[in-house]
Amino acid sequence: MMSSYIYEEIYRNSTAIDIKDIFDKCKDQRKQVLITGRAGIGKSIFCRYAAYQWAEGQLWPHYELVVLITLNSLTHLKYSLVDLMEKQYFPCENLSDSYKQYFKSLCDEGKVLWLLDGYDELPLNILHQPDSLLNTIYQTQHHILTSRPYAISLSYKTQVEIIGFTDANIAMYLNQSFEQPNENESESQNLLTYLKLNTKIWGIAHIPLHLELICCLWRDNKISMVEDALETQSLEVTMLYDKMVQSLCQQYLTEQKHTTICNLTRTSFREKCKKELEFFENVAFHAMKDFSAIIDPKVFDEVEKTIGWFISDYPQLFNIGILKSFNDQRIGSHVDVKKPHYFVHLS
Repeated sequence: MMSSYIYEEIYRNSTAIDIKDIFDKCKDQRKQVLITGRAGIGKSIFCRYAAYQWAEGQLWPHYELVVLITLNSLTHLKYSLVDLMEKQYFPCENLSDSYKQYFKSLCDEGKVLWLLDGYDELPLNILHQPDSLLNTIYQTQHHILTSRPYAISLSYKTQVEIIGFTDANIAMYLNQSFEQPNENESESQNLLTYLKLNTKIWGIAHIPLHLELICCLWRDNKISMVEDALETQSLEVTMLYDKMVQSLCQQYLTEQKHTTICNLTRTSFREKCKKELEFFENVAFHAMKDFSAIIDPKVFDEVEKTIGWFISDYPQLFNIGILKSFNDQRIGSHVDVKKPHYFVHLS
């Protein structure tokens, strides 16, 4: 009941704002907005949507360029504005001096808007560097910064919170999610009814990431979900993630190990993925212990000591889709544990 109550209170005390009007409250010449929101609420999607709308000519036409930067990709202490843009968008090219000078002039003239996604995912060594590039952008550039609540140490006069879906948004999302020709038209209504009857899951369904997980599990495992809910009277968020893990194991066993999974129980899934789950649990533990979204290569050495086997013997660990390296390429049969990695989502 508490989850539902919290969302009702949030929406009751909130004022909606259109994305095109987000700078209207900025009184200073330099436009700066902090956007906060809990994990999975849609901060990264907001940044991508804003960049896309600008590119389509639908948003903020007074900016010559909008640059989207995922902050967890920063690995060095020292960057210039040009370095950052080049690293993010032209990693395999050497930009000409004239292009670099042109970009610098746009920055100096205030014609560039920076979308900085994931302040809470910045490596600590960069976060605590007083002359870091982030501080340069903060002090001199038009920008939007996203972060989880309470993880921000910078001061912003204009702040916006992404609070997730409204009740009407949930219904609309379900209708769009189940509109494929091979799906029953009543599925969206059935799931909506199910969500409303389970108050705790109705609360977490306002978070877009959670709602997408719920839709996937409803398609693949609807009967089991209903049975679990009847046994416990409500589906907890921990149960939701437990089912997500089972679904990932199922996909992994089918696609990469070519295992027949028709009659496998939850225990059987976990037994067949024992080493994989042990690996991810230990990596996640070390990342949380270090308060870092970036997994340093040294972490893999520590994990090997804990689990007692060599990661290099199991190259598929890095191709399941849970961890990514910063070169954003599949590793195939080669395990490159000398590069920093990150979980595809902090949740």
